[in-house]
Amino acid sequence: RRRRRKRDLLEINEEVCRWFESRLADPRDGAKGREYLERRGITPEMAQLFRIGLAPPGWEGLLQRARRMGIGPDSLETLGLVVRNERRNSLYDRFRDRLIFPICDERGRVIAFGGRRFGDDPGSPKYINSSEVPGIFEKRRVLYGLHLAREARVNHLIIVEGYTDAIMATQAGIPGVVAVLGTAFGPDHVPLVRRFAERVTILFDGDEAGRRAAERSLGPLLPVDLEIRVALLTGGQDPCDA
Repeated sequence: RRRRRKRDLLEINEEVCRWFESRLADPRDGAKGREYLERRGITPEMAQLFRIGLAPPGWEGLLQRARRMGIGPDSLETLGLVVRNERRNSLYDRFRDRLIFPICDERGRVIAFGGRRFGDDPGSPKYINSSEVPGIFEKRRVLYGLHLAREARVNHLIIVEGYTDAIMATQAGIPGVVAVLGTAFGPDHVPLVRRFAERVTILFDGDEAGRRAAERSLGPLLPVDLEIRVALLTGGQDPCDA
């Protein structure tokens, strides 16, 4: 039953991912997202490779779409794609008016989503993730883009801090770039790295916070039989800017 439930939830994530992709491609709904990607220098080919999508404004866009696809709201709630209003005992979409980054496991299966807001609303977090689901998505055990590194058959992983860092490095022709998900590189990441690489380079943001995070990331790696390097950027740059 657990295996069947996991398979069903992964299939729902795949259907939701396709819907987000379709919203980005939509001539009207996706205009804001496509303009944002163009400003950031992300090509349509990279958007397609990483399956970037868009969550339109509105409180029930995904709920309504899921209803038409025969997906129950309980499953959406389990996956953290909708949120319950306890006072009204109603559900609403977690992702609204955001660019969507599907998060895949090393096999390329969609296990979660990250959403970046448009604009600079101080009352809304810049990035949000769908909820962790035991056995499917635990962010301390996931490296964004690892499925693409696996397909490229590299033995050198470059670890960065964010979605766009990994995307822009891949666009520049650098294979094997993966990102942590809003958390430090920790012991649970090490088995993933060891499965796919013999060399590791930590490439975090060039500001002081990024340098401290890079130093902390060395701790879990040093006891492991890997070739480890730290690359430092000057001028406080992020990898996606460099």
